[in-house]
Amino acid sequence: MFFRLKEKCGEHNQNGKTYKPGDVVETEIDLTIHFGHKFELIEDTKSTSSKITKPNIDTPQDEDDKDKEDKSSSSSLNKHGKDVTDQFSDAEDIGVLVFEKVKTNGKWYTVVDPDDNSVLTKKNLRKGKVNDFLVSITEEDN
Repeated sequence: MFFRLKEKCGEHNQNGKTYKPGDVVETEIDLTIHFGHKFELIEDTKSTSSKITKPNIDTPQDEDDKDKEDKSSSSSLNKHGKDVTDQFSDAEDIGVLVFEKVKTNGKWYTVVDPDDNSVLTKKNLRKGKVNDFLVSITEEDN
């Protein structure tokens, strides 16, 4: 699906890229549900059966890696932290979101149900435990 970042909404960070107002974001996650005030749906590729022509997607100019890291570590998409779902293929497969928060004692991760924004993890997890948790909730569904 393609979403356009609305004017006067500031920047948005998605999958390690910084988008500015007017930029187009391609993602399988419905951004209008999670950030409805910031995005408008341009094209729903899931419901389009004809050949799709992708719109011109503006990507930010390349920056020094350190600058990218500084920007992404200071950005927070919501109360759960920075969306890092793209780092966990199992999360994308089962349709949950993974957020990272940097605290004084390191990075902590929370798994969230995107439908109702409920936290699925009973406590914050270290990165190495996220995949174990994802496997456990997949097994519960079976």
